[in-house]
Parts: sequence; C-alpha cells; structure tokens
Amino acid sequence: MATILALQSQVVRGHVGNSAAQPALQRLGHDVWAVPTVLLSSHPAHGAVAGGAVDPARVAALVEALPLGRCDALLSGYLGDAANAATIAGAVARLKAENPKALYFCDPVFAHESGLFVPRAVADAQAGLARLADIVKPNQTELEDMTGRTIRTMEDALAACAELRARGPRLVILSSLRRTAAMPGTLETLAVGSEGALLVETPLLPGPLHGAGDLFSALFLGFALQGLGAAAALEASVSAVHAVLAETGTALDLRLIGAMEGLKSPLRRFSARRIG
Repeated sequence: MATILALQSQVVRGHVGNSAAQPALQRLGHDVWAVPTVLLSSHPAHGAVAGGAVDPARVAALVEALPLGRCDALLSGYLGDAANAATIAGAVARLKAENPKALYFCDPVFAHESGLFVPRAVADAQAGLARLADIVKPNQTELEDMTGRTIRTMEDALAACAELRARGPRLVILSSLRRTAAMPGTLETLAVGSEGALLVETPLLPGPLHGAGDLFSALFLGFALQGLGAAAALEASVSAVHAVLAETGTALDLRLIGAMEGLKSPLRRFSARRIG
C-alpha cells in the first residue's frame, strides 16, 4: 500500500477530481490524503451548483500540517486558483527532500478541445508545475498550449511530447490524441518516456466523459506505485477507464462505484504498441 497526497477539485455528488481519484486509488489498495482546491455540490454540467474555490491559504495550511515524509506520491489536478501552484511546488520539494523515491504526477487540467476554461494565469501555473513532475498527463490542447506546437500527425505528437519531456518530466502521457490519420471512432493515448513511445487505441464511447481524465491519472499513478512499468500501467489504466465509461454510458456522472470490479479486472483489455 502506498500513501498519496492528492490536491485537486472535489464534488459532493458524482465522481470528478478527488471524488474520482480517491475511491479508485483506495480500490487499488492505496491510502489517499485528499485536499480539495475546489469544493462544489456537483459537476457544473448539472446546472446550478453550490460551492467554489477553497481559499488558497486554507489549502496551504492543510498541506503544511501533513507529515509529507510518509507519502509515496503527490497527485495534482485542477488548481482552482493560481496561488495553489506555489503550495503544490513547495509540497513537491518537501516531499522529495523527505522521500527521494516519491513520485509527482501532474495532470494540468486547464483546457479542452474548444480552448482554455481557466484564466491564463492558472494555465501558466500548471505549465510551471509540469516541469517539476515525474509524470505529466496533458490532453492535446494542453500540450499544444504548453509547447506552442500544433499537433496533426503522430510525428507532431511525438515532437511535442519530447519537447515537454526535455523540460523535466520523465514520462509524458498525451490523452485524447486527435490526429488526422487516426482510425475513425477510436480514442488514442500516447505515452513517451524511457521505454520509448507507446500507443493504446480504444473505441470512442458516447457520453460526456466528465471525470475520465481524473480517473485515468489516479489509476496510472496507482498502478505505477504497485510496480508496473509504463507499458503495463498504461494498458491497465486505459482498460480500467474504458470499463467505467462502458458502465456509465451517457450519464453525466461516472458510475464508478458500480464499475469498481472493472478497475482491477476489466472485461476488455487493450494492449499498447510500441511506435518509437
């Protein structure tokens, strides 16, 4: 069992942010210290919601009070406020000083296909955190924004991943790759690291997919902490998320609890192929 500090959004109802990461990581046998950067009644897609960003000073105080030397990893996602980046960066430095083997996984949640959904300052703060990460998981829009590159081909994607990796992360995972030569009706996930470049293709499922990225990040980190290499962790994470999405269908919230068995034993497994 590993202990993971997770800083990201949280909802009372549904499964996004820490509300997806915590139960998934617990299902894998890990202990999770969940600190919310944002606390909402539900995902905004439900319409009227209550709550908002947690005061960055309170986030910092909560993290400062924790014995980070007992943690094996830190997972960060939606910041809520650019000021939280300084708290996370400080926590990473403290964690690495007390436990040099600890991992930092950064999910730079700031954009989707239609563009940024946070202020520019938050996106820039996420780009700064990505440099500190051992593993970073941008989607295509986020990777294009952080590198200034346009991705249309596999060569474009590999070049952008290599550029981001050169800034610090050991492994770059590009989720929701949209390249012109991809098979219609498929979703691609690309991982570029010391094992080379790995690609997994899955059928594209209907539904809003809220929380799928948060779930993937948590699962990949959880499998990596169990000793799986990049290829095996990628395959296990993609397969588990696909199982949850298949269970969810077109519902606004992930049906995560009903699909818990699929996290460890998905009915359908997808293989990674080496492309470089």
